[in-house]
Amino acid sequence: MAAAAANMPVGLCMFDAERRLVLCNQSYADLYHVPEPLTRPGTPWIDLMRFRIAAGLYAGHDPEKYVQQLTETIDRAERTVSLVELR
Repeated sequence: MAAAAANMPVGLCMFDAERRLVLCNQSYADLYHVPEPLTRPGTPWIDLMRFRIAAGLYAGHDPEKYVQQLTETIDRAERTVSLVELR
């Protein structure tokens, strides 16, 4: 699976049930300018979200609301799609 993810042209992150990073491909890291330490397996999901928020890379106008809505979506095991405009 890691080899397939590494060769994908789109960014991909996968997390386990405890919301810890299992896999993050280079496309995702490049897309969001994620530093290498945050791409390591075991990184908490919230740490990655905090980085993205600090960098202004989130959907909507309210970062707290964005995290809350995304957390609720994850808790309900629903899919989500959001548009993030990259600067």
